[in-house]
Amino acid sequence: KKKKKKHPKFNFYRTRTITSYDSQTSLYLKSVFFNVYSKQKKLTKEQRAEVQKRTGLNSRNITYWFSNHKRRFKDALKVYRKAVEESGGEIKDYQDFIHWRRAHNLPDQVTQDEL
Repeated sequence: KKKKKKHPKFNFYRTRTITSYDSQTSLYLKSVFFNVYSKQKKLTKEQRAEVQKRTGLNSRNITYWFSNHKRRFKDALKVYRKAVEESGGEIKDYQDFIHWRRAHNLPDQVTQDEL
């Protein structure tokens, strides 16, 4: 999709491409996000290389995706960290977190009520 956005200083429009990935790539990126960012502040070079290899995305797209999702998932990440901490070792990664949520009749996504 193309989205037009007016340039702040000049009187013309820029065209910006809005990128969305297939569900498998999105799930993988989300999984890496929660697994990595629950323990550290950013991806290592090795982790970024692995994401590139698994998804075929370039480094810049990966950087943008993680940067944008740090903001979007900030509160959900807190819920994830708390669940991992309180699970007594039952939740080891994002997939375990999803299974745990389903077992407790919770939706896969963290809701506003949980924040």
